[in-house]
Amino acid sequence: MGANNRALTTKQPERISGLSGLIRQVQTMIEHSGNPDKFNAAQWVDQWIETPNPALGGIRPSALMDTVAGQALVSSVLSKMLSGAYA
Repeated sequence: MGANNRALTTKQPERISGLSGLIRQVQTMIEHSGNPDKFNAAQWVDQWIETPNPALGGIRPSALMDTVAGQALVSSVLSKMLSGAYA
């Protein structure tokens, strides 16, 4: 059976919702920066969450997206990036 035919696990809807929230958060951050032209928030988030992050102790943000608490932590790191705290 292919990946598209498998039933969602109980954590996948939560993960999808969390990823959607991150994409909206990044899109808003970019819009507030004043230059959203040609920026693809979904593509950026897709790449960023798979990169080990020093602010998360070297953990990939994607590893934290299965829980609400993990999603809040990842969202917090994104917010701090906007302020320059993790630049």
